[in-house]
Amino acid sequence: WLSGGNPNNNTQTGAEQFGVWRKRKCGIALCYPTRTAGWGPLASATAGQPGAWTDKNVVLVVQMPFFPSGGHSYAAAARGDYDVEWRHFAHNWLDREEKGFARPIFSPGWEANHFKLHYWSGPSGNSQNFRNYAEYMNTFRRFVTVVRSVYPDALFAWTPNGHDSPGFGAESFPANDPRNIYPGKEYVDYVGVDYYDHYPPSFGGTSTSAGRKDFHAEAREVNGIRWYIEFAISEGLLFLCPEWACNSGNVAGGSHGGDNPTFVENMFGEFTYATSKGVMAGECYYEDTAQRMGIMNGQNPNAARKYLELFGG
Repeated sequence: WLSGGNPNNNTQTGAEQFGVWRKRKCGIALCYPTRTAGWGPLASATAGQPGAWTDKNVVLVVQMPFFPSGGHSYAAAARGDYDVEWRHFAHNWLDREEKGFARPIFSPGWEANHFKLHYWSGPSGNSQNFRNYAEYMNTFRRFVTVVRSVYPDALFAWTPNGHDSPGFGAESFPANDPRNIYPGKEYVDYVGVDYYDHYPPSFGGTSTSAGRKDFHAEAREVNGIRWYIEFAISEGLLFLCPEWACNSGNVAGGSHGGDNPTFVENMFGEFTYATSKGVMAGECYYEDTAQRMGIMNGQNPNAARKYLELFGG
């Protein structure tokens, strides 16, 4: 499968450093367009993090909101107010592919089920967050439809956050179920999940964090990584894990797994399982030292050794 890793600058240089460290070039990488400076930077395929790439062979997973910060809303997006900007976005990325770059995977409105309500993608009193499930799903569907009208071969991932899906209002499924915001297989090519060793942490690490769970049991519950793989299989879609990492600190309440080689081994096992089912597309380790997720700099040496054993060249 496509495998990669990024320090939290999400640049080509960072991915190359990660590839050198593990002695295996990254074939996939994360990319986050600028989302706090208006439509121009958000829609650009040549500015900010997208513009930092010259390697045409690396597949970028573009994690992005549907609209920039400041004065925008899901209600407006769902009724078509941003169609012009979305078409501009599509033209920019189509032009990039026509210049020989690998086709990217767009992951819009990612982690929309995140309990911290990140990236203007979750329900809250903020007018920029969706107020009901329909607003999110209709926005996702409209975005895909508009982009495909310009860029017919564009690829899309629906990427919730792992472990938890707080609900609100009327649900089609129980509150703790990401299918409440699933736009439907007509609108996605990949079922994705961002999956970290926290909330809850799994057994096997060096941390003394409370609230640990058995990885395999939790993986099969709704919101667990195996659950997402099986959901991809049931929908006839590919599986993608754009972000995953161990975590040895900086998590509220200490709910992290620590320097956990067992987590790395278990994640490799899930990717291997998805491969055996013919749905594994790619994964990218999130080398974020600020959150103590680093493995190539000595932060989590036990996890690093296991990673090199399983994922290295």
